[in-house]
Amino acid sequence: MDWCCQWVQRLQAIIRIAERVTLVISILLGITVLLVVGNTIRLNIASRKDEIEITQLMGATNQYIRRPFLYEGIWYGFFGGIFSLLIVHFSLLFLVSPVHELAQLYDSEFVISGVGFVIVLKILAASSLLGLVGAWIAVGRHLRQNARLET
Repeated sequence: MDWCCQWVQRLQAIIRIAERVTLVISILLGITVLLVVGNTIRLNIASRKDEIEITQLMGATNQYIRRPFLYEGIWYGFFGGIFSLLIVHFSLLFLVSPVHELAQLYDSEFVISGVGFVIVLKILAASSLLGLVGAWIAVGRHLRQNARLET
C-alpha cells in the first residue's frame, strides 16, 4: 500500500511540473504573438506611410489613423487563435488511438476529449486581445516617432 501512495505522489508531482511547463510555454507563445502581430502591423504601417502622412496633413487624429490597424491586429489574433485551435484538434485526433491503448493496459476508461466551447471562446478572446495589444504597441510607437520628427 505504501508503494502505491508513493507512486501517486510522484505522479501528482510530475503533473504539477507539466502544468507549470505548460504555463511557461503559454506565456512565451503569447509574447511571440505580440511580437509577430506588432511586426506585421509595423510593416503595414511602413507600406502605407504616405497615406498616413497625407491623412495627418488633412487633420486626421491619431485615433483615426490607429483604428484600422487595431482592427487588423484583432483579426490577425482571431485567425491565429482559430489556426491554433485547429492544430490542437488535429493533434488530439492523432493521440486518441495510443491513449486508448494505454488506458486499456491499465483497465481504465480514460478518453481524450476535445477542447470545450467555453475554452474555445476564451482562447479566441485572448488571441484577439493579444493581436489588439500588439497592434496598439506598433501603431503607438509609429505615432510617437512621427510626433518627435515633426517637432
